[in-house]
Amino acid sequence: MEEKKRKLRKEFLKKRDNLSREEIESNSGKIEKRLFALPEFHRAKTVMFYVSFRSEVATGKMMRNAMKLKKRIAVPVVHGEKIVACEIRNPRKELTKGSFGIREPKKEFRRRVNRKEIDVVVVPGVVFDNRGGRLGYGRGYYDRFLGSKSTKVTMNRSHKCALIGLAFDLQIARKIPLKKKDVKVNKIITESRIINCKNRP
Repeated sequence: MEEKKRKLRKEFLKKRDNLSREEIESNSGKIEKRLFALPEFHRAKTVMFYVSFRSEVATGKMMRNAMKLKKRIAVPVVHGEKIVACEIRNPRKELTKGSFGIREPKKEFRRRVNRKEIDVVVVPGVVFDNRGGRLGYGRGYYDRFLGSKSTKVTMNRSHKCALIGLAFDLQIARKIPLKKKDVKVNKIITESRIINCKNRP
């Protein structure tokens, strides 16, 4: 299974990295419109975004526009083998290059956010499938953040937190090999459609 995942990552990263900057910006704008139109997003008070890098769906403008809508914005910070959510209020001022070259809040701007307060988590990925399966970069940070016992209770029962994957159309695979611990998303948004992931447990 791990070898299949490795090959899928390599194949789909190559496809995504071949997108031009213009294509990334244009398609990210289309994805933003679909995300912001979701009832889950409209209702949300606190939204956790990933901070985009390389050829990922761009989230910088999304975060700034969400702040204009009075949303509270959180981003991930790598802390050892896990990530924690921290609030940001001024992305341009507060973010700096951190772990793996991904921007994260400077130490003086790290305001921890309780996971119980997060209404929507915008999830990155290299590959997704229609069931809500995702492959990241293989380090497991989001699976640990979203899949711990306490988080499952928080996000699936007592507090309804929507897990939304953002991807370009070319990142959707027919099927991804998954383990039980791999966390699925509720919906995937691309530049052309919204995929409702019916089989998510």
